[in-house]
Amino acid sequence: MASASVARNERSPIAVVRNSSNISEGEHDIRLDDYLNDKLQTAADFQNLDSLIANVEEQRVQLLSQLQDARSKLAKSNEAAATHSDTLLQRTKAFQDIQSGIDKRLTIVTASDAPDEAVQRFKAPIEKLRRLDLAYYYVEMLQEVDSLAKEARGFLPEHPKEALKPYARLKELSISLRRLQTPADDAAGHLVTHVEKRANILWSEMKQVMVDNFEGVLKKTDWPTASETPTEAWTASFQRLLELQTPEILNAPARQPMVLLPMACLTKPFVQQFRYHFMGTKASNTKLHPAYFLQWVVELVESREDYLIDNVGPILMSHFGSTVTTNRSYNDPVAAFITALLPVVRERVNTLLVSIANEPSVLSSFMVSLMKFDEDIRLKFNYDGGNSKKGWKGLTREVLDKWFLRWLEVEKDFAVMRYKSIIESNDNSRIDYDSTGPNTTKATYGASKVMDLLGNVTKQYQGLPKFSFQMRFVIDIQIRILDEYHSLLKDSLDAYIAITSTVGRALHGVTKEQQAQMEGTGGLESLCKVYGSSDHVINTLNDWSNDLFFLGLWIELQERAKKRSMGDNLAEAMSYEAVRNSTSVSVGSDGDGAVFDETVSAYTKQRDHAQLLMTESIKHSLPATLRAYTNKPNWLTVDISEAGVQAPMNITAEFEAPLQTLERDMSFLHNAVATATFRRIFGEVFEFLGESLWRDVLMREKFTRNGAAQFYRDLSAMLSLIDNYITDGSSSDLGMPKLREAATLLNLPEKAQDGLMSFTDASDRAFASNAGATGVLEELRFKNLTYNEVRLVLGRRQG
Repeated sequence: MASASVARNERSPIAVVRNSSNISEGEHDIRLDDYLNDKLQTAADFQNLDSLIANVEEQRVQLLSQLQDARSKLAKSNEAAATHSDTLLQRTKAFQDIQSGIDKRLTIVTASDAPDEAVQRFKAPIEKLRRLDLAYYYVEMLQEVDSLAKEARGFLPEHPKEALKPYARLKELSISLRRLQTPADDAAGHLVTHVEKRANILWSEMKQVMVDNFEGVLKKTDWPTASETPTEAWTASFQRLLELQTPEILNAPARQPMVLLPMACLTKPFVQQFRYHFMGTKASNTKLHPAYFLQWVVELVESREDYLIDNVGPILMSHFGSTVTTNRSYNDPVAAFITALLPVVRERVNTLLVSIANEPSVLSSFMVSLMKFDEDIRLKFNYDGGNSKKGWKGLTREVLDKWFLRWLEVEKDFAVMRYKSIIESNDNSRIDYDSTGPNTTKATYGASKVMDLLGNVTKQYQGLPKFSFQMRFVIDIQIRILDEYHSLLKDSLDAYIAITSTVGRALHGVTKEQQAQMEGTGGLESLCKVYGSSDHVINTLNDWSNDLFFLGLWIELQERAKKRSMGDNLAEAMSYEAVRNSTSVSVGSDGDGAVFDETVSAYTKQRDHAQLLMTESIKHSLPATLRAYTNKPNWLTVDISEAGVQAPMNITAEFEAPLQTLERDMSFLHNAVATATFRRIFGEVFEFLGESLWRDVLMREKFTRNGAAQFYRDLSAMLSLIDNYITDGSSSDLGMPKLREAATLLNLPEKAQDGLMSFTDASDRAFASNAGATGVLEELRFKNLTYNEVRLVLGRRQG
């Protein structure tokens, strides 16, 4: 039973439907038995026999219907299969016929003697087909371009964000075509250009629509005379313009900020005023005041600053706050206002420079005004030009890339011309005694004016934004003039040497006028002019070197020198060697230095040379004036008044001339040079004088008590002269201390008095032993004489 059931289950229902006769009679009986056994299991089941029979009949009818339907579908399927088979046979035969024909034609073609002719026959039709196909795609693309443009226009002016979507697709299509054109050997040039042009035109049209809308609102609010709070329509139109421009701003290069469209609308009336007054035929457009328009712009921004901060600032911060927070040119309303004004200012600056390029005075004045304008914009309005790290480079930097060399030439000519006028002036070589206070070195009027001139040059280029520009001013103008002035002072020294030296007089000769100029303090004055002028230049340059501006120049110079590669220039056209030779040998090293090191070194050598010549000049004059004194007949016959050595004594007559000469020179130099210089000069002079008196008087002559007193009196007069000019109590350093001690020792009294030992006691102890001589020195508190010199001095006295 089980095996029979399995057999039934394994038979396919489709097979039964297609051929029910295949079901065996035994299988029919088994199915019937199973059904009856299932339905008639008890006597009570026979009561439902009628319903059972009716149910069986109903199922039979349904099965017959299903069987009829299946047979109908099967017949249709068989018919369709037969039709499909016939079609396949026909298509197969057709394909075989076509293949056979192709094989035959291919055999003919391959066997032909002129295959190139066949290719040429088909080349032209194929090319026409390619062009036709390409033209189809061109037309299709042009339709898409027109569709995108029309769609974008439809959203304006109410929905600028929605208008940006089709525009963005058009712009992307334009960029894509341009990018694909290069690998394709610049194909479809007209199409690419057309799409780009349409994208640009669409963008211009979109902006113009929005701008016209905002300008209409501004006109209703009576801008720019209105000062009230903007209306809702004003604010909404302003915001829509920002929405339209935001993608362009975000994708723009970071070099400089864009002009915001609403700010361009706000500045439009001011730009029109600017063009009317400063770029037309009005009297305000004049070369007499070429920089007036710069001040006009600054005052305009100042007048609108509060309005912009109160009314435009919140809108900009709300719109850009989360997208471009680092760019103040978009967040700051004043900065955005300035950015919108700068294009017309830049245009005016460029046209003006062309017209004044050949007018040096106007060009010079305008460049100074332009640098001041840049500085005002930076400082007054904190404008950084979109660069928060380096700041706004300014209009000066922009124009100097083209005009710097011309401007440098103008400034150089002006500086040199002014320098020459200073040198040729009547007071150039006069010492300016009122320039500084007492006990300081006095410069000449010329030196003061030259340094003032160079200081003004510094002010002119101090604001330049480029290191190489600043260094060109330093080297080409300032150091050049300093070198010329150094040569002028050197020529003055050389002229002095030629007049005063024996060799110079022999080679060049001396006129009476020149010789007269050197008489008295004339020679010292000539040297003082060189010394004072050099000293003033040195002090001024040292002060400049400590100034922040020149310190910055030096630091930048050092950094460039250390980073440079072999052969590289330090500042554009200026080579490393040229800059180093002009400024400092410390350039590129780790040593300390300054921009003017070489110049200071040259002037220092010249100043020291002038000081040496002053010292030698005074020393050279002493032997002649002292000759009569050193040749005094006899110090043993000095006559003293009846009051004796205690009474006031007159100076030796022969000693008055040297004193007068020294007093004249000391008086002159005391007013002309600083105390330190004065002490250096006369320190050497009195050292020389002391040696001369020691050698030619003290060690050569014999002295009586009276003669010793007279010598001491002469020497005291000399010390009084020193005290007159050294008032700080340090004159003892200049007062020939060794000679002073010797004169005191020589002038000891016959008997001890006033705390002084007697001459006899001093002589006995000094000649007795070295210890005795040392004791004498200690008791007299002498620090400069040795015990041998004590004996020599005591030995010069007789009686």
